Amino acid sequence: MTESFLPWRRSFGSPLEFTGLVELFDDDAVISAPDISNRAERLLDEIHHWNSANTPYTREPRMAPIPKNRFFIRQAVEADIPTIIQLIVDLATYEKAADSAKATPELLRENLFEKKHASALLAFTGSPGAEGDAIGLALYFFNFSTWTGRPGLYLEDLFVSEKTRGAGVGKALFGELAAVAQANNCARMDWAVLKWNKPSIDFYEKALGATPMSEWQGMRLEEDGIERLKRFRITE
Repeated sequence: MTESFLPWRRSFGSPLEFTGLVELFDDDAVISAPDISNRAERLLDEIHHWNSANTPYTREPRMAPIPKNRFFIRQAVEADIPTIIQLIVDLATYEKAADSAKATPELLRENLFEKKHASALLAFTGSPGAEGDAIGLALYFFNFSTWTGRPGLYLEDLFVSEKTRGAGVGKALFGELAAVAQANNCARMDWAVLKWNKPSIDFYEKALGATPMSEWQGMRLEEDGIERLKRFRITE
């Protein structure tokens, strides 16, 4: 069984539960996303059938996939500040850092829409004329590359609500970011991902073709460190 399917093995514990089911996946073939979904459904059904006598299996309810024409993406405007705040809180909770979400409506108004230090894309269910729920956020800004002499797009955060993951919202947000990057003559796009977030790392590498920057070590100074840094100034 290929590495991409190992999470299925871990989810159900003993490899013995997969006895006789490996033929559902062809290791030597390129399997499309719909095929994977269909075969995974068959796999779950078979496991449920084979294990029901000894170890009953209960499948968690899942939200039906959202068709691509049932969600859309647009640039955030000032009226979206409460929505952005909620998605930031949801993201911080997912990343196990709920206490770190310090953004306020006043800070977002000043820094996104007045000083324009960054921008945001929002994904909604429905259509532009009939917006539904906010289901995704991509917050980004522009940096600059001394090597290329051109700007770059830095993706600060991307979040898709848990109930709508797997519907293509994340890919669609990246598609819009790519259009923004090209419109601004960006040489590259960069972002960071937590090392424990294996699902996201797999998505970035396998679905998007992103390259890990393993030779780089991120560095950070927060407000107190920035203040201490000022002692090195040679002018007031």
